[in-house]
Amino acid sequence: MQIGLLSLSIDPVFGKHNSLTWTGITTPGEIYGLDGLILAGSNIRELQDFLVKNRLVDPIREKAKQGMPVWGIQAGLYLMAKRRSGSSLAALDLMDGTAACSTEGAKFTVPLHIQALGPEPVCGIFDRFIYLSQVEPQVGIMAYHRERIVMARQGNLLVSAFRLQAGEDRPLSYFLQMVRENLD
Repeated sequence: MQIGLLSLSIDPVFGKHNSLTWTGITTPGEIYGLDGLILAGSNIRELQDFLVKNRLVDPIREKAKQGMPVWGIQAGLYLMAKRRSGSSLAALDLMDGTAACSTEGAKFTVPLHIQALGPEPVCGIFDRFIYLSQVEPQVGIMAYHRERIVMARQGNLLVSAFRLQAGEDRPLSYFLQMVRENLD
């Protein structure tokens, strides 16, 4: 399994997952050899600028539309939504929902109950409060925080508004299962 990691600040959870070979993505050609892609970051503008500057928007869109699983974390969630509140940023426009970013800038950690990941709460770390304010019926909502959607799935697309605490691998395992199912 070849998983691409496009992150401007690599989360330690991803760096310590020894059973995977991570491919850092910087060019359009690297997208085509992937089985799955993770887009992560807390700064929306920086991630968007990186995608545009390196001509990655169209190859990612194409591969996602062909069924490659893509997981957008924090800024990745924002850029994967088809609509974004108060923004005209060029984005991936993949998931049928509206993304928003709260003015609440403080970092906080919250236990989230995500049924698909088991009975124990997942500890989510929010650096900025990026979330989905609205989704279409074909999008499955997986978790809420403060009555806002913080994790959702639409087919081969997964988004989460939080990054993972070190030692928490259930969301990553869930995504890897999506990739395995796509390969079968």
